[in-house]
Amino acid sequence: MTVLPDCVVCRIGERDHPCRRNGVFDPVVLGAAYFANVARASGGEGGGHWSFSCLDDLCRDHPEAAWLTILDLLPRLETVEEASIVAAGPVEDLIARQGDVAIVRIEDLAGRSARFRFVLSGVRPQGNSESDIWNRVLRARGPGPDIDMGDPLPPV
Repeated sequence: MTVLPDCVVCRIGERDHPCRRNGVFDPVVLGAAYFANVARASGGEGGGHWSFSCLDDLCRDHPEAAWLTILDLLPRLETVEEASIVAAGPVEDLIARQGDVAIVRIEDLAGRSARFRFVLSGVRPQGNSESDIWNRVLRARGPGPDIDMGDPLPPV
């Protein structure tokens, strides 16, 4: 992976590139930190963790790095609530901000992974419900499994 520009957390001096290993962005490092914070948040703790800001920046400016991090998050999910947080967070943000760049990968993974289709079922259109990208997301997620229908988290 290439060296990415500083995210907002590093720009304001709060952190010294915690998402990097040996100076290079590592989606596994970010995924582990993000997931640890998701687990705390689902238990009523956490919030404001550097990993949320870092992944938010990636969804806006570096969709490839965001996608690699999302791929790292999927097998870490243990509960429906964790899947919902990832759906409403980085997956929804990536679709809303870089859907035209990410949609082919989203469609491909959804075709192979019930777990990813489950996560997609928790994504909302963010005002883009009439767009071609959103219609492709709906087709990709198909009939289920579905977070809102009370379905269990599919296996990896």
